[in-house]
Amino acid sequence: MRFIALVERLPARPGRPVIAAASGINAANATGYAEAGADAHVTVAPYMARPQDVQARISAA
Repeated sequence: MRFIALVERLPARPGRPVIAAASGINAANATGYAEAGADAHVTVAPYMARPQDVQARISAA
């Protein structure tokens, strides 16, 4: 996988670029990209998925 080769070439130190995995990311393979070193996932899956009823509550701690 070319993604893993890229991650291995980057130095593991502060100031390392953020690695965002994109294209083809979905629920079935997102964990693999995270385990390979992705710092973030870029996906359009939420925009293509069926609508969901979501509720959030915000309160003071």
